[in-house]
Amino acid sequence: MECGITRASDMKQWSRMDAAFHIAVSRVMTAAVALEETITADKAKLLARSVPLHAKQPLTPLLKGQEKVDTASTDRAIDDYPFIALALIRENLPAAIEASRTKMRAAEMEIDTLHQVKST
Repeated sequence: MECGITRASDMKQWSRMDAAFHIAVSRVMTAAVALEETITADKAKLLARSVPLHAKQPLTPLLKGQEKVDTASTDRAIDDYPFIALALIRENLPAAIEASRTKMRAAEMEIDTLHQVKST
């Protein structure tokens, strides 16, 4: 469990009261500012949208209310906070890459099984 201190100025800046949002933002703010200095908001949105949905799980704190992690809700979060969203995704890339590799291995095993059935 993470904890942090949220300043009133942060709540006013972001118009958000939820602690999870402020903890996530404070964790990646340095990376988000660095991204903002190197790429445009449109490029950040394009990159963040291009990753598979399972890699967007770290965007959960950016979602509003009780939204589920789906394409529509993550796209809204990416539109609202492009650099923070991309920084959160990048922070989780090793886990997302491993999850994709696991899915790929499972798909390869499935293909091998299908070939075995075909050849018998």
